Amino acid sequence: MAENNDQDETLRVQFPSVELFRSEFQENLAHGVVFVTTKDSVSVHESVKVMIDLLFCGESLIFDGSVVSVLAQGLEESRLAHGISIQLSDNVNLLRSRLEGLTGVNLEPTVEEDHDERRASVRMPARGTVKVVTQNITLTGETMNISYSGALLSVPGAIVDPSTKVRVVFTNPITNGEFEIEGQVVRHTGFENGLMAMGIQWLYRIERIDEVMAFIDILAGYEHARRLGSIEGDFRETGLGNILEMFMNTSQSGTLTAYCGNDEGVIGFKDGNFCYSELGIVRGIKAMARMMAWNEGVFRFQSGVAPNKVPKDPEPFDSVMLQSAMQADELGHLHLDELALADKFHVDQQIFGQERFEMTEQEVFIIDLVKEGYPLRGILDLVPEPDVQIYRTVLSLRERGVLERIR
Repeated sequence: MAENNDQDETLRVQFPSVELFRSEFQENLAHGVVFVTTKDSVSVHESVKVMIDLLFCGESLIFDGSVVSVLAQGLEESRLAHGISIQLSDNVNLLRSRLEGLTGVNLEPTVEEDHDERRASVRMPARGTVKVVTQNITLTGETMNISYSGALLSVPGAIVDPSTKVRVVFTNPITNGEFEIEGQVVRHTGFENGLMAMGIQWLYRIERIDEVMAFIDILAGYEHARRLGSIEGDFRETGLGNILEMFMNTSQSGTLTAYCGNDEGVIGFKDGNFCYSELGIVRGIKAMARMMAWNEGVFRFQSGVAPNKVPKDPEPFDSVMLQSAMQADELGHLHLDELALADKFHVDQQIFGQERFEMTEQEVFIIDLVKEGYPLRGILDLVPEPDVQIYRTVLSLRERGVLERIR
């Protein structure tokens, strides 16, 4: 990280020593990213110019870039300084080449015997929306990590058999355009929250290698920039709702990711409005209510929200917070000691046959899911109504003898 000492439109990053330059290159510039400590007013996705001022050799370079994350004023106590993280427009190889040519400093990573093979398989964090297209279906999910040889995706929906040929369609986080890479499914693993981890191996044509690797560098660099400008902490004492309100009051827009056990939830907001919330395959207020009920965990906040996550007619965030808090509070008053998320049930066909035509649509749907072998967690995820309503329905079906827990 470096300080902006310029007062004009160009942001300046100064390196007084070659040691500081090497360190910053390895940590950030090698990913095409730089963090600038500045109080200049900029917005996420704004195009900027950055001067890399190499004081130790009397040279400088100016790069175009895009603002990925802004650490808003009022949050400085959480970081060393207020500033912005920027993804530079040059691809990482060109960036390295330009800096090496100007400084004479060797910035190549240490070469090992199997360097090329290892480099291709190195997994880099990269979170973003993707579409997985087969001959029969199209699934929408998110990247978990990516490498030059493949990717690990989080996808809800149907199982895609290993060896199935697919097209993975990414969204460029800077331009919002689409980029497609051919591949095949090599493995998949089911998660408790209804999602599926899908491993993809790339099968693109050799003549595409440069453009594919450059795009993967963009995805990895963007994620690096987001994390560079993020704030992390524990919400056990403060509460996730209070943490969220704090960021709402100090940031124009942002994305809060929270972790509790094996669960990961995401909430996005912009201009005082609710954009989205996701928890596994669950969306909206229902997902947010579950997160508000968490008593412990950790969070990561990043300024800005992905453009494709901003709805056309957003709801006021205060209204969504109130609804989710009420659902979480109602759920806390239910006596659920006898139920566990992993519980499965048996349907008493005789009692079901007697009551079938007097049951609500929700009751029939729950029974159908029970017959298909879904545990309570799956039922909660797939039935669209709030969790508290589903719990009450399951408890009622058990009291009437329609459902019996399998021990």
